[in-house]
Amino acid sequence: MFMILVMTKNITRISMIASRAGWTRKKPRAHYIGVMSSKCMYKLVILFLLLSVKAHSESAESFANTLLKSGPEVHGHPVRDIKYIDLDGDGINEVLLLINSVEESAPGFLNMELYDAFTWIDIYKVQDGKYKLMTKHFPEYLLQRKEFYRAWIKSFDETESLNNDSRGLIEANYENFKNILVDYVSEIENS
Repeated sequence: MFMILVMTKNITRISMIASRAGWTRKKPRAHYIGVMSSKCMYKLVILFLLLSVKAHSESAESFANTLLKSGPEVHGHPVRDIKYIDLDGDGINEVLLLINSVEESAPGFLNMELYDAFTWIDIYKVQDGKYKLMTKHFPEYLLQRKEFYRAWIKSFDETESLNNDSRGLIEANYENFKNILVDYVSEIENS
């Protein structure tokens, strides 16, 4: 046996298809097991959708924990970070893995002002029930990141708006810092 939902303008009927033994000889019929108002039905649908989103968020958190455990750690704490954002508007958050190559090679080297400038973001999306790396499938987001990296490259040449600590780090590591960001921009352009 299985259930069928029949929606009408004012009433939603929940019908159950009878088993073979329940059919009459003259004419098969569905046996009604209940009548529910549309308002109540919509509440059930919303509840189902909320539970579905919660299940996805729990699987996102478990996947994110796996990503963090597989990355580098400093004193037992992951160097990488995670964000959950619905980039494509489908109601399911994508998992964004924030990777800072400078911090991974020298933890604590960057100050807070420069930290975000060197963060590369891998985007994981649910496909066929599993999270898969899908960064290239978000061109609008990548375009924003490309402009972000270009703005930082420009600020390396015009350091007046940065604090003294950041200026000193940039002066001492200008070529390395610039090459990292140029590589990020090239990676985006080639995707």
